[in-house]
Amino acid sequence: MVVARKVAAQVAEIFAEIYRNGKFRIFQMRLIDDFDADDDKSIAANNTSGFNCRLTDHGGLSKHALGLAIDINPVQNPYREGSLTAPEAGRAYDQPDERRSDILGIITEGDVVTRAFGRRGWSWGGRWKHTVDYQHFSFGGH
Repeated sequence: MVVARKVAAQVAEIFAEIYRNGKFRIFQMRLIDDFDADDDKSIAANNTSGFNCRLTDHGGLSKHALGLAIDINPVQNPYREGSLTAPEAGRAYDQPDERRSDILGIITEGDVVTRAFGRRGWSWGGRWKHTVDYQHFSFGGH
């Protein structure tokens, strides 16, 4: 996984903590290059990733482009805005009542993943109000 140098040690600690817990599974972690730098292909493949050179809706660099964001298991932890769910395979997990801690690879409030990132100052997209991005963690804000 590629992330910014200033968070690299932190990210290694986070994933070591998640791994040691033994209750959370990362389905795969490959470079975005393996998907021709196409975020849609990466999330459809349920790929956990960090750096991806992309812009925000406002034309600025995204946290992913800065190496300050990570998406984890996008199928079990999809992005949802209105009737849009991405990836499409994430529809089974896009509503709050579908998100149970017994589902392998799902991120829920207070679990090992949200605690590991939260202790180190990372924000979770699962807490957003307008859009919800269950897969997304970012350092230094939205």
